[in-house]
Amino acid sequence: MSSFGKRQSFGIEPVAAIRPVRPTAAAPAAEVPPKFPLFTATVALTLCAIFTAQFFLTDHTGVSFGYRYAVTWGGVDRHLVIDKLEWWRIFTAPWLHGSIDHLIGNIITLVVAGTVLERHIGSWWLAAVYVIGALAGSIASIIMNDPRMVSVGASGAIIALVVLVYALSHHVCLQAHAKRLRRVALFVLLPALAPSAAHGAAQIDVGAHCGGFLAGLAMAFLLLIIWDESERMPGGQTFAAGAAALGIGLAAAAGMQTLSVAPLYREQSMALAPEAVITDSEALLRDGAALEARYPHDPMLRLALSVQALRGRRYAEAEYHAKQGLQERALLTEFFPHGVEYRLQAMLAIALLGQQQFTDALEAAAPACKDPATGSALAKMKLCSGLLKAENQAISR
Repeated sequence: MSSFGKRQSFGIEPVAAIRPVRPTAAAPAAEVPPKFPLFTATVALTLCAIFTAQFFLTDHTGVSFGYRYAVTWGGVDRHLVIDKLEWWRIFTAPWLHGSIDHLIGNIITLVVAGTVLERHIGSWWLAAVYVIGALAGSIASIIMNDPRMVSVGASGAIIALVVLVYALSHHVCLQAHAKRLRRVALFVLLPALAPSAAHGAAQIDVGAHCGGFLAGLAMAFLLLIIWDESERMPGGQTFAAGAAALGIGLAAAAGMQTLSVAPLYREQSMALAPEAVITDSEALLRDGAALEARYPHDPMLRLALSVQALRGRRYAEAEYHAKQGLQERALLTEFFPHGVEYRLQAMLAIALLGQQQFTDALEAAAPACKDPATGSALAKMKLCSGLLKAENQAISR
């Protein structure tokens, strides 16, 4: 009979002294049986299949794909999504990659982090975190990047997985695996920072990484709150399945929409010279006239010809090519970042300066002076300040 709340009476047999009970160490968490990471494997194979298909559908240099590929096949930027209302790009961009290095970096992170997470939280929660991270990465890329910086890559989703791996190492159910989870998060961090911008040399889309980080943090807090300590896996699997199915369904619909508009973008891009030709200075010197006749509307080719003319001090020719390139507003806006337009403006300003048209040179340089890359070069020529006006007056006297 319990004596809780009662005082012990005198005159009866004394009770043996009660020894303090030492707290026993917490029992180790039960080992989670291995399971095949179905979602991780499916996504990895899908990303590889999409990248392989690019070789048959897109002009490419080696194992890298240029800016026009990203525009044609679903890359995301503010101009295309907000101004042209091409909403589907938010869902297609995370399934594309700009180079083999970019793909390999993301695949490594996905396989390592995804396999660990799928074992502990299940396929549906992993799928939900992946699609939410991908969506957050695209949205943050639109908000934070230049309006005409087209981005591709699964970086948002991948960073969300890395954050989740580290955060879940603090859950009581995974204390036995805490050190291993933190080592995994550290191991996959560098591959996860692989470049995700589509244009030119390797660039890192900071916006996509920030979006993925915030999404991963939010999902980690949610899982830490709803995960009952007595359960081997977090609850809410039905909710996770619904979120994952919605995200995957929207991505599939977006892919179909991209396939329907891609021929229009491909037709526009036919007016552009192959990127390998434009970067070949010898080919430009040898076949410049033929290339100009074949691709008269390519702003990048006009830029290259203008640079070549400036090197030969043929200022009138450089002015002509720069003006022709700037007139191609539709192609400039759709297929090139702001940097190409700024460089054309800079070439025009320098060509006018070479012809001693000082006022026109200042006017032409004004837009390019806003760009740090071209502005610094123009500032050295005093094209971004009013000092040139004083020199002009001195020369006129």
